[in-house]
Amino acid sequence: VAVLAPATLVSRASDHSHPLPFMQHNSVAWSLTVEDEFGEVFDLKEICADMDLDSLVDLVKDRLGLTDFTSERFGVEVSLWHLERSFNASEMTMSLVDIGIQDGMRLSCKSPPSPMPISVVVSDMSGNTVEL
Repeated sequence: VAVLAPATLVSRASDHSHPLPFMQHNSVAWSLTVEDEFGEVFDLKEICADMDLDSLVDLVKDRLGLTDFTSERFGVEVSLWHLERSFNASEMTMSLVDIGIQDGMRLSCKSPPSPMPISVVVSDMSGNTVEL
């Protein structure tokens, strides 16, 4: 059995301008477990079956602390997969059910390394400095 490399997913609206779908009154809330490449595990609750993959990626990015600023500035992307099946950019607008994600499923994710922190030293004309 061949193992496919996970696809890289980029949220179509990293500015979160699209609303996440709300649970319909007759929907049953799902939960998903996500494990990152460092073995950290977190649960996502209140997921609905008709949510699209893009919304799920946004939730994962939020839990990983990948803000809009880091996404825009450093092009942060997230890869998601389940077992040998990776999810790709062409599926971003499809519902979770349509791409085979189910309640209680455990997904794996990977994000690129965090950007290197920088420091800035500011000096005024009199020689006073401040490090930011």
